[in-house]
Amino acid sequence: MAVELVFVYGSLKRGYRNHGAMSGCRFVGEGRTQPAFAMIDLGPYPGVIRGKTIIGGEVFAVPSHRMGRLDRLEDNGRVYQRERARIDLPAGPTEAWIYLYLLARGLERPVLPRDGMVIWRENPALRT
Repeated sequence: MAVELVFVYGSLKRGYRNHGAMSGCRFVGEGRTQPAFAMIDLGPYPGVIRGKTIIGGEVFAVPSHRMGRLDRLEDNGRVYQRERARIDLPAGPTEAWIYLYLLARGLERPVLPRDGMVIWRENPALRT
């Protein structure tokens, strides 16, 4: 079965509210981007845009036939755009899909890095 590597950084992470969409996908490991992105706070979830910080997240092996489901969840092409990015894993670098936010207006609140990396921490009240 063909798989695609997908880097998730927000509500799709393990233990977060949309992680159910990742059922049947294999967790590969924790990873981080190159310093080419920034994260903005969109309330219940984040968006990643181009910038100069490192984003921390998780990499999953997603069966190719399940990518359409993720594209619909992320409203690919309208709200987010799926693109390839280099992701550093403990085992070494790889390429994975990342969803970049398309609707940023420049007024959104940035999520600031801690110890050189941005990691989204979901409000526990949002988890179901």
